[in-house]
Amino acid sequence: MEWPRIKTMILTILLITNIGLLSFVLQRAYQGRQMQQEARENAILFLHNSGIEVDPAAIPGQMGLLPQTVKRDREQESRIASALLGGAVQELSWGAEAFRYYNEKGYLQFHRDGALKGEFVEGEFPIQEPESMDYTQQVLRLLEFEGDVVASTGTAGEEAVTTVVVQQSWKGAPLFRQELTLSYKNGCLVQVEGRRLNGEPELDPSREPISIPTTLFQFYHGVTALGDVCSRIDSITEGYLNPLPNGAGPSDLVPVWSISTDTGAYLLNTLTGELSRADPGEPELPF
Repeated sequence: MEWPRIKTMILTILLITNIGLLSFVLQRAYQGRQMQQEARENAILFLHNSGIEVDPAAIPGQMGLLPQTVKRDREQESRIASALLGGAVQELSWGAEAFRYYNEKGYLQFHRDGALKGEFVEGEFPIQEPESMDYTQQVLRLLEFEGDVVASTGTAGEEAVTTVVVQQSWKGAPLFRQELTLSYKNGCLVQVEGRRLNGEPELDPSREPISIPTTLFQFYHGVTALGDVCSRIDSITEGYLNPLPNGAGPSDLVPVWSISTDTGAYLLNTLTGELSRADPGEPELPF
């Protein structure tokens, strides 16, 4: 048999083999998607039979957020203090890994757990409209803080006071229970207080989220364990929690679902399935 014919036969056999392998892979992928969809539908049916209605469109199509770790960035803290206070600053260690940066305009104090507080001399940061979102975003940029305004209050009179509360986000995902409060008095920024990420998150490949059906089952069991009752899930928002660190090492950035129901809101840890009420009370900041 001539070599060209043998070569053609070999190539034909390889092509047929590759087509077969591709068909097998596609079939397995299709079966996997079908199984996932069936498990998702079963979880929704389970909630329905348990008296909890949910629109399938409200449930995320996939686990879009992955766990991260955050290592404290002291250089970033010094940079932020210099930028906001407008020039050279002095550093003072307060122990327990708390550092204060200050000059004649005021101070910024950073803690290991991300707690932040700053007080400024009245008149050093004058503004015309303290409730202005443009000015608020300008301050947030100096603080290297990405977020959205979630509340704003003000009082009129001889000593007008305005406060703006901003919830932090990272790459567009909200960081629940992580907020800064900016306070203005007589048209001047006088205080900033709250909690922020104290470094740049990095992917933690050692942990993976649970499946969406498992998350839905865990929601039901978590609500039951808390002794709560609900009959409807209104919305689900993906975001993160940054729990207080246990030691001197990096802190965690844990992916969670924020689940709004007809009777209250919850946060569900998508790594462990643990459920908690969305507003358990604010921890006391270390100032």
